Amino acid sequence: MEAGRVDLRPVLLRHGIGANSLHWRFQLAGLADRFWLIAWNAPGYLLSDNLRAETPSCRDYSDALDDLLSALGIDRFDIVANSFGTRVAQCFSYHRPGRIRRAVFTGTSIPAAYRARSAREASRRGRA
Repeated sequence: MEAGRVDLRPVLLRHGIGANSLHWRFQLAGLADRFWLIAWNAPGYLLSDNLRAETPSCRDYSDALDDLLSALGIDRFDIVANSFGTRVAQCFSYHRPGRIRRAVFTGTSIPAAYRARSAREASRRGRA
């Protein structure tokens, strides 16, 4: 789904697990006068084809996003992402640095390895 003129600043709207592009219907209606909004149905969501991998990785979703952006002729863009969409955006940013201008994340999480490391560091600080 998309709204707004293609000559406006592109903003990708990325849904989370259990949602689809309809998650962003109010943003599409409310922001189309200022941005070119693209609400992407990630592969396997709402009538879109699944990725080829049996168990897709974050990199697979990142590559699919790159394919979409290439097809639309978008190099740099802003992104608003929710839940799993934030993970895809982070992975995209890691593998394609400099393409995302600005990001807004909601419902994001911290990887388990980072939480464990942070807990150990906090414990050490408490003993000092």
